Amino acid sequence: MERLELIEKLFDWSRETPVLNAEKEEIGKVYQRLCGDSDIQKARVTALRYSREMRLKLKDTQSDEYLAYIDAYDDLSKDDLINLILFDELIEIRNKIEKDFYFPDPKEPNEEADTEAWENYQSLMDSWEERRNTKLNELVTQEIEDRKLELDRELLEGLQKQVRISKINNLCENELRIRFMEMVTYLGTYRDKKLKKRLFTTFQEFLDAPDILKNQLIEGYNSLELSSINLKGLQEIKLLGQKSDLPKV
Repeated sequence: MERLELIEKLFDWSRETPVLNAEKEEIGKVYQRLCGDSDIQKARVTALRYSREMRLKLKDTQSDEYLAYIDAYDDLSKDDLINLILFDELIEIRNKIEKDFYFPDPKEPNEEADTEAWENYQSLMDSWEERRNTKLNELVTQEIEDRKLELDRELLEGLQKQVRISKINNLCENELRIRFMEMVTYLGTYRDKKLKKRLFTTFQEFLDAPDILKNQLIEGYNSLELSSINLKGLQEIKLLGQKSDLPKV
C-alpha cells in the first residue's frame, strides 16, 4: 500500500514554504494549500474588478495610465502602426493558415519500382517536415502581405484606434492574470500548520507587503499549483497489480 499512501499524500495539495531574507537566510515559514472552487471564484471576481478598473483608466485620455501606456502610440507613423498590428495578429494568422493546411506525404512506389525510385521516395520522406514548414511559411508570409495591404488602405485614425484597443486588451489581460495569482496566493497562505489562520488579514494587507515577501509567496503557491498539474498526468496507475481508482482527467 506504500504507493497508494504516497498518491494520497500528493493529493493533499499543501506544503510548508520557507521565507528567506535578502541574504537567502530562512527567517520563518508559512503554510500554503491550493484554493478550492469557492476561493478560485473569489479570485476570479477580484481579478475582473481590477481589470475593469484598469480598462476604465486606460480609456480615459486624462489619466496617468493612459499617458504612461497608450498616449505614445498616437504619435506613431502609419507604417509603425501597421507593423504593431501585424505583430499582434501574427500568431492568429499562422494558426488560421495551419488549421486548414494540408501537405500530403510522398506517394510510396509500387512493388515493381526500382531502387532509385525508393531512394527518391525516402529522400522525400526525410525532407517532408522541412518542405512542409517552408510551404506553410510561404502561405503565412503571403497572408501577412495581404493583410498589410488591407491595413494600408485604412485611415490613420482607424489604425490608431485598433492599436489602442489591442494594447488596452493586453494590459488588462495582464492585470487580470497578476491579480488572480495574487488573490489565490493570499487566500491559500496561512500562518499555522492546520491551515486555519491566514497570514494576511485582508487582500490589501497582502498587496502592501514588501515585494521580497510577496514574490516568495506567489512563487511558492505557483510551484504547488504546478505540482498538482503534473500529478494529473497520472491517469492510470496500477496499484498492487490492479488499475488505480484515480479518476481520469
